[in-house]
Parts: sequence; structure tokens; C-alpha cells
Amino acid sequence: VKGVIIALMTGDKSFLLKEHKSLFRETGVLHVLAISGLHVGILFLTLSFFFQKLLRLNPKLVFFIISFFLICYAFMTGLSPSVVRAVLMFVLIQFGNSFIKGVNTLNIVFVSCALMLFYEPKLLFDVGFQLSYFAVFGIILTINYSNFLILANKRIEFLVNIIKVNIGAFLFTLPILSYHFGIINITSVFASLVVVPLISLAMYSSLFLTLIFPTRTLAEKVFFLFEIVIKGVEYILSWITQNISMVCEIKFSFFSVICWFSILLCFFIREKMFLYLAATSIILFCVFPVKEEFKILSVNKGFEIKFDKRLYELKVGDLLEINSYKIKALKEGKVIIINSNELIELDFNVNKYQNVLIDI
Repeated sequence: VKGVIIALMTGDKSFLLKEHKSLFRETGVLHVLAISGLHVGILFLTLSFFFQKLLRLNPKLVFFIISFFLICYAFMTGLSPSVVRAVLMFVLIQFGNSFIKGVNTLNIVFVSCALMLFYEPKLLFDVGFQLSYFAVFGIILTINYSNFLILANKRIEFLVNIIKVNIGAFLFTLPILSYHFGIINITSVFASLVVVPLISLAMYSSLFLTLIFPTRTLAEKVFFLFEIVIKGVEYILSWITQNISMVCEIKFSFFSVICWFSILLCFFIREKMFLYLAATSIILFCVFPVKEEFKILSVNKGFEIKFDKRLYELKVGDLLEINSYKIKALKEGKVIIINSNELIELDFNVNKYQNVLIDI
């Protein structure tokens, strides 16, 4: 339980048991244990409630206080692209609420994306950056622009919104995951419906406790409550893994990704021009063959290389030959790929995971 709480609050998963990591990974909800927009959003809402509703501070002062806490939290958790994106968005949202009295969430998404790419253009090719922005983009479109699951009963509106959030995030991250990893985990849709509300409840309680009740006696009682929640999450995920596990190996090409997003945008925004873009993508997919690729992950003191469903481990100084390509690990964070026509040099100081398209 301590390992799960530490992972939720700081992103440090070193205290997690191996079986817990495996369970969250198999059900496609490992992201709830990695610091992301969900965690920053919970922190933002907790701080807003504390300083605006309870203490009733001046809105402009609240902006500076919340911004300070969010920026500190981003540094504390390692400045991952998803955290920086979320912090930028919530700082801009709070700025709008404090100074302008209104915000457009979709505009804030694009502004934060532009700011991050202006600072570091290479982030465009980072998998975490892509997943983070497409997930939030899908959530906003599903919540604000879709007409399905509209119910008159306001009492279950919260439940309906949770379903919409999960559907939106899944639909808009599906092609990215398939393109990079060749896997689509449908189980994550069902698991998220249960896990995300429970994990959110645990985080709200722990943050509220940290801010208001820093006493050992009460902390022990709340920790006992956390233990019940985490045990319940563990039981539910185990049941899902055994009974409704649905993992498909589907590899999207670049043109397939464009086609998928074009159809989604046509459905949500209702512009026929996206159908033409989808048709063009299908034609291009038929004309240009799909290239193979090396998937290279930087790990401790070496690299993991995946090619054609096989996994190779490469330590510093090792040389791996695959067909006409030679892959050499020069040092930690640097790899070169050589063939008769070209030399590709990869630097993993920014991105821990990279794909390299090749001709076989």
C-alpha cells in the first residue's frame, strides 16, 4: 500500500511490488501510477478548493500560489512531458479564471503545446508527449463536442462523464500506441472505469490530509482506509485480467494513423473535409509499402531493441547485426545504426524511447 501511495504522489515506482506493477500493466492502467495530467489535475483542484473555497483568498493571489505549487510539483516529479503539459494548462486555466474570468480549454491545449515545442522541438517525436496531448484532446472533444450518452438525469451525469473521458482518451491514444508498440489493450477501457475514480479518491484524501491534518493518529486511520481501497483495486484488476482481458496485436502505419484521426475529427466536428483526408490516407497507404522499424529503449547501462517481435539486449560497447544493419551502443544514451548507405546516430538524453524506420 505504501508503494502505491508513493507512486501516486511522487511518481517513484521503486517501492511497488512486482505483482502490482504487472497487474496494472496487464490491464492497461499503469498510467495512473505514473505522474501525469490526472495527478496534476487532482492537485490543482485540491489547491483551488483549499485556497479559494476554504480560505477565500484574493483570486489574483490564488493564481500565484497555485502556480508556485504546481511548478514545484513538476520539478519534484522529474519534468516529464505529460506533467509539464498539465502544469502549463492548469496555470493558464487559473490565469483565465483569476484575471479574465473565462477560459477556452481547447485554446489552452494548443497554446501549451506550442510553448513546449517552442522550448524543445524534439518533444514532437516523444511518445509520452504524443500520448499526453492526444489523450487530453480526445477527452475535450468527447466531453464538449459529442452528442452520445446525453441523459436528462443530472444525478448520473458524473458517471456519464467518466465513461466519456475513458472513451475519448482510448480512441485518441489507440493509433499512437499501435503505431509505436503494435499493441491495443481494450481491457484498459473497463479497468479505467473502476480504477481511476478509486485512485482519484485516494489522492484527494491524501492531499487533503497533507494540507490540513498532519497528525500521526489520523494519518494511520486514513492509511487503513487506503489499504482497503488498494486491496479492492487489486481484486478488481485481478478479476478483469482473468475474465475480460482483450489485447490485440495491430500495427498502424503512419497513413493509418492519419486516416483514424481524420475519421474521428469528422465524427466529432462534422466537417466533410476530414473524410477526404481519410480517403487520401487510404490511397497513400496502398501505394507506399509499410517500412520495418527498430524500436530502441534506453535502460540502465544499456538498451533494449525490439525488431520483428524479438527483443535484443545491448550493453555499452556491444555490436548487434540484423540483416544489413549494424547497431552499436557507443556509450550510455548514444547509439549508432550503420548500413551500406547511411549512418544514423541516436541521442537518448531527451527521449528514452525512439523508433527508426528502415528498408528491409
